[in-house]
Amino acid sequence: MRTPSSTYRLQITERFDLFEAARRLPYLHALGVDWVYLSPLLAAEAGSDHGYDVVAHDRIDPSRGGAEGLAALSAEARRLGLGVLVDIVPNHVGVAAPRPGSWWWDLLAHGRDSAYARAFDVDWDAGGGKVRIPVVGDDDRSPEGGPIANLAVVDGELRYHDNRFPIAPGTADDGADAGTVHDRQHYELVNWRVADDGLNYRRFFAVTRSRRSASRTASCATSTIASRSRLVPPTTVPPRPSCTTASTTSSSAGGAPTTS
Repeated sequence: MRTPSSTYRLQITERFDLFEAARRLPYLHALGVDWVYLSPLLAAEAGSDHGYDVVAHDRIDPSRGGAEGLAALSAEARRLGLGVLVDIVPNHVGVAAPRPGSWWWDLLAHGRDSAYARAFDVDWDAGGGKVRIPVVGDDDRSPEGGPIANLAVVDGELRYHDNRFPIAPGTADDGADAGTVHDRQHYELVNWRVADDGLNYRRFFAVTRSRRSASRTASCATSTIASRSRLVPPTTVPPRPSCTTASTTSSSAGGAPTTS
């Protein structure tokens, strides 16, 4: 694989998706660009422009053009002789809006026993065995503690205003009130101010996003996307780590460095 000598970064968003980016490649080629550098493409939180708040490491964000858009851009780049770099950020997971089927949802539902527990950097001991989630408003709970207002069990989930959280299996079967059910979970809803210095999971700057330094589970999923998309010849795709185990080794990974 040749070494890039002149790259141009394209911020892929819903408004400037992969199809639109493909249409700009002839212009960039005429300027002398030999590689294009794409911002994160994996499925991210709804409305995210930066794309670092990943919610699914195994698919291209449909709002950014999806797999079809990436294939179109890759084909046009090949036609022009351009290389393509992608920031795949396997060490970022958006957690602002937990949703069923996501790794974060599974972690909240099953705690340390989650199949994805080792994909997150959580200090369980610091949180008393729970993940601290800073969403409670000043008007809904006294600084001294006590019950959380506007908390309810709805359709098998714990709801706080428009926030949805999973309920661990068997912890609400007795019809207990929402506060009691909350106390039985692998997470604890805490005051929003705790986000300043009381979180027990690694966070990227001040954005509600959890991360681990290149967990093997996430790296496996993102490497599969890169290989499947054929952004570079198969012989130049780095070997993927085994998908059967998770790793606690910290290292950097991705199409470009990320800042923490």
